[in-house]
Amino acid sequence: MPYTEDEVYKQENLRFATHEQGRAPTLYFRTGHGSGRLRQEHPDGPKIQDIRMHTSHAFFPTERQQREFAASFSEGMTRSDFRRLRTAHGGRHTPTEGYHHYEASFDAHQGAGQAVVTHRSGGTVVGQNQLSTLRSATSGIYTQMKSAFRRK
Repeated sequence: MPYTEDEVYKQENLRFATHEQGRAPTLYFRTGHGSGRLRQEHPDGPKIQDIRMHTSHAFFPTERQQREFAASFSEGMTRSDFRRLRTAHGGRHTPTEGYHHYEASFDAHQGAGQAVVTHRSGGTVVGQNQLSTLRSATSGIYTQMKSAFRRK
């Protein structure tokens, strides 16, 4: 069973963040019992993502590699397909500063699990200094976003 949002969206669970020019960073969290993201700004608006299980990440040195990966991977493909294509397109599984991000959530942990949600990030992974600053601000960001959602 996944953790609740309050259990996941804590500074100790912040793994990486992406940033696109003109927007506040998106924060990505991970625990052994679920993953999620806080999207502070986006054309579709801010969002506290529901906690998901079985999420995999891919990081690419160029936007072109990320787009080519996204064009070759789709919902319904397996986690094994994701890993194979990530490698074939020059991607990594660890966040790297300046890299372009793609994620998929699967219906099961093992390699045969099928992708049920996919997401291509618009920004690039931030460096450790910015991540440290965001980590110390996580509680305030999450609290502010929760309050904003209640008002809508």
